[in-house]
Amino acid sequence: MAENEPTKSLIGRGVIIVVPLVIIVMLVLILFPTRYYYKVSDGQLSLWVGKLGWLDSQQSKALDPIPVGSADFAQLTQQSFETESEALSAIGSLITTRIEEEKEKVYPLEKQLADVYKELLGYLKAAQKIGLQENGDEIAAVEGWLNHYQVRLQQEHTARSQRVTGSETFPYEMVSRSAEKGPAKAVEQPKEDHGAGHGGEKPVQHEPKAEHK
Repeated sequence: MAENEPTKSLIGRGVIIVVPLVIIVMLVLILFPTRYYYKVSDGQLSLWVGKLGWLDSQQSKALDPIPVGSADFAQLTQQSFETESEALSAIGSLITTRIEEEKEKVYPLEKQLADVYKELLGYLKAAQKIGLQENGDEIAAVEGWLNHYQVRLQQEHTARSQRVTGSETFPYEMVSRSAEKGPAKAVEQPKEDHGAGHGGEKPVQHEPKAEHK
């Protein structure tokens, strides 16, 4: 019996320590609000959720990590959000800006690749034609890329034409809308009485007022 007393004492002390800690953790989880925040790590931007920061935070599944390289997202990572929708809305405008910036980098490179791929495609087809090697898969891949490139160029050209056409036809649209409403009515100006001798116009004669007896 004496040997079991130290063991029971240790268990009792452990319970005394653990129970309050569990209660404190539960109160913290209940009282502290859930927060969403962004973090950049290893060149990737990701969304995290938790109540106690790094102590209990975990990566949110609402957004896959985004490779951002050395881009500065300090404006975003210094904030926290109450809901997931607020966090996703906050990154929307930044993503749109980054897309346009990356396109400006990619488009010149695509132009160079397109010229090289056209030459490569010619050689691949020639090699297949004369039976040197079978390049069906590679030919299909190069043709697919070139087709995608041509479609994107056409879309860019169409969008640019629509913007230019819209700006040029705006005045015409205004005139057309005015014509549909009909001609504007002229505002009648009051005639001035200048008396006889001016343009041969006779002065306006007023009837004498009746006298009251």
